Amino acid sequence: MIACPAKNHSENTVQMNLDHLEKCAQRQHKGTMAIVEKMVNLPQNQIKMCPIIVKKGTEFCTFFQAGLYVESDYINPYIMNGAFSLELKMKYLHYLETGKKIESGHELCGIFGELTNESKEALRENLKQVVKNCSVCKEAVKFFNSEYKIQFRWDIYNLLSKSNMAFERWRYMYEGKKDLTWFAGYSEIQASLDLRIENLKSGDDKKLP
Repeated sequence: MIACPAKNHSENTVQMNLDHLEKCAQRQHKGTMAIVEKMVNLPQNQIKMCPIIVKKGTEFCTFFQAGLYVESDYINPYIMNGAFSLELKMKYLHYLETGKKIESGHELCGIFGELTNESKEALRENLKQVVKNCSVCKEAVKFFNSEYKIQFRWDIYNLLSKSNMAFERWRYMYEGKKDLTWFAGYSEIQASLDLRIENLKSGDDKKLP
């Protein structure tokens, strides 16, 4: 009987855990987008951005592509699944880059804070590129800032902080809780995370000085 070296066993375990986490993140995103398709009655290839839900006082406002209706019955499952999807994707990114797990916690800002400085900076820049030529993204800024008088900007930390406790708060909506949160930038943050992950896998990530 030949025993495998401890180092190889550890590396194999990390790879297995990494593959499992990646699949979980992919499935969660797939499920979230299935909900969005039902929510806006469009196939995924026609969805330019996922709905944005913001809070002003005790009122909520939903923004989506002009002239299209958002079915409110799907807002709660969309936010719960979407927030958990972002959580898993960031945890996967951290594990991919560092080989270490972020064990627990649903707070999006806390998970973002655990990422390396290189990933945080890359995600900020990626988000800028994702929304740069997006007309609907520009319309969202104009709508919230000018018409709804809410400060809205495409900054990843700002979006995550507004949506920080989305999974926890919206999960218990049935209890009549009033401390519900925003949920904004889902598709754009997902795209930014995917770009960072792709660059890490290809070895094309740029390190900060």
